[in-house]
Amino acid sequence: MLKGDSESSVEVQSKEEEEGREARPERKTRILIILMKVGKKLIMNPNTYATFIGLIWASIHFRYAQCHISLAH
Repeated sequence: MLKGDSESSVEVQSKEEEEGREARPERKTRILIILMKVGKKLIMNPNTYATFIGLIWASIHFRYAQCHISLAH
């Protein structure tokens, strides 16, 4: 009896693992779909482009400002 019970518990565990593996890709696809929708809406907003351009400009300015200060001293 114990041997039969342990085999059935192993079968149950393997079935649960298979269901868990199937759920993970499904969850990833849902998250990917949501991120794609959000990305499309952000791209359509012109303020997004302005924000990215401003961040890039600020990063470049900060980097070269640091170089010029270190060269001046």
